[in-house]
Amino acid sequence: MSPMANPEINEPLSTAVIQQMAKAERLRLELEEALEDEREKHYSKTARKLMKRTEDKITPKMKARRDAFINEYIVDFNGPAAVIRSGGAICTAPKMSSEFLREPYVLSRVKALIDAMEEANLINRKRILAGLIMEANFHGMSASHGARVTAWKTLADILGMEAPKTVKNEHLVKGGVMMVPMAGSAKEWEEAAARSQSELKEEVRK
Repeated sequence: MSPMANPEINEPLSTAVIQQMAKAERLRLELEEALEDEREKHYSKTARKLMKRTEDKITPKMKARRDAFINEYIVDFNGPAAVIRSGGAICTAPKMSSEFLREPYVLSRVKALIDAMEEANLINRKRILAGLIMEANFHGMSASHGARVTAWKTLADILGMEAPKTVKNEHLVKGGVMMVPMAGSAKEWEEAAARSQSELKEEVRK
């Protein structure tokens, strides 16, 4: 046996150790259940509080604060940004917007304003372009490279910009056709033409 080997490593655990480990696991599960119960109680309490905030049960000051949020929210439907633009704190903007958008007064006002808006005011070319530009340049924590690429491509399509295309440059070579893709520079064009000519010659020899 190697001098570094420990003969106790493979020995079975004693009953006392197994019972101690089982007790620790039970305590861990009980703690998790207790924490989950507390979270549910908190969420339920918050939900009940928010559901009571109807138009007839909020103060004029609360109503003014929510109206300011609603007016900003229907601009781009970005809750946290609407909170900030309407005077809220940056650090609490996500939480505030989440709560506002669960209140009956806010939900009913947003729906009423959207229903009353002309389609051109709700969505138009400028809004689409602005949204795509923001997405194309967004590099925040939740940014997506794929979303940025798609946004840039969509903007290019709207502006009528097309990606470079492969074109045919037909030259008769011993009765065949040489395909020459369009390249970005003269050197690249020459290299592509040489490759195409070589491939064509090989095809003719067959």
